[in-house]
Amino acid sequence: MLKNNKGITIFSLVVVIAILLILAGVSLNSGFSVVDDMRVGRIITNMNLVQAKIQVIHESYSFDKNQDTLIGAGPYKISSTNQLENITLSQQEMQMMADNAEVSVADVLNWDWYKWSRDDLERQNLAKDMLGNNEFFYVNYEHAEILYSNKTSKNNVNYYSITGLKNSNK
Repeated sequence: MLKNNKGITIFSLVVVIAILLILAGVSLNSGFSVVDDMRVGRIITNMNLVQAKIQVIHESYSFDKNQDTLIGAGPYKISSTNQLENITLSQQEMQMMADNAEVSVADVLNWDWYKWSRDDLERQNLAKDMLGNNEFFYVNYEHAEILYSNKTSKNNVNYYSITGLKNSNK
């Protein structure tokens, strides 16, 4: 009688182990996506904080027209190949920024961009650890747009702009 149950017991054990491995794989996969969503959420939050600060700076600049009011190195322009220093923007992301500002993509190419470093963040009473070493924010004061020098992948698409990241949820 025991000989007949031995095969069934081993088979049952193998089935249970297979089911546990599948469940563990599903749990790990969902855990990784949660971590990735938190990372992207942190980047968006940091960009929102910078965006609020650049809107205040732009208001001050609109009042006094003093170029010294504008923080950061620059101005820089996006090239006709959608590049700004080490950032290459997709045509889709350029279109999102244009749509958000209610202008054409050609107009976006004429925007002035200022490069914010960790020191610029600190001078604005923002946490400089928003940026890693050799990372930058590029800000456009007039349209309150921000580019992050380190591409951020969301839903298997790379984004640099706050507009692109926010619109990727739609």
